[in-house]
Amino acid sequence: MNRPATTLRQVYESKLKPRINSWKVAEFERADPGREEIRWEARGSSDFEGVTIGKYSLHHSRYLELPLLYIHQVRSGRRKVMLWFGENGKATAQDWPAVSKYLATGYDILSIDPRGLGETRMPYKAVSPDDPALVQSDMEHAYVNPLSGVLSDYVYNSLLTGRRTFCR
Repeated sequence: MNRPATTLRQVYESKLKPRINSWKVAEFERADPGREEIRWEARGSSDFEGVTIGKYSLHHSRYLELPLLYIHQVRSGRRKVMLWFGENGKATAQDWPAVSKYLATGYDILSIDPRGLGETRMPYKAVSPDDPALVQSDMEHAYVNPLSGVLSDYVYNSLLTGRRTFCR
């Protein structure tokens, strides 16, 4: 057939779209979330320089978790919310100068570990017969090498969720 190839955007906007906006959201109760359900779990909080940092985990798609931080100043009233995606996952202490600048200008921050980064990062290096020197690489280079089996984390997640995932 001479049909144009399906684009990634077309796949995401197709009938395969999970319609997450209609999923039930509830507190995590030590049971896997059901179909079309997200369960949130509070994992503690800390206060620093008038800022509260709440640690949470969103449980979804049966066995998957999405770690996140809710960083906000203790003030009354509604504030704008900013999503923070770092190159290696959610915000860290090294990001504090930039994070505090946004807090001071009226934002609360949700910082998320995308699949395969931060807390969900696979903690090993792979050996690839296509690139024998890979094992000699440092962890960062081995992890993002396109020949490395480490990035298969994206494939595993797409199999679990039935949806393709983005690589960086």
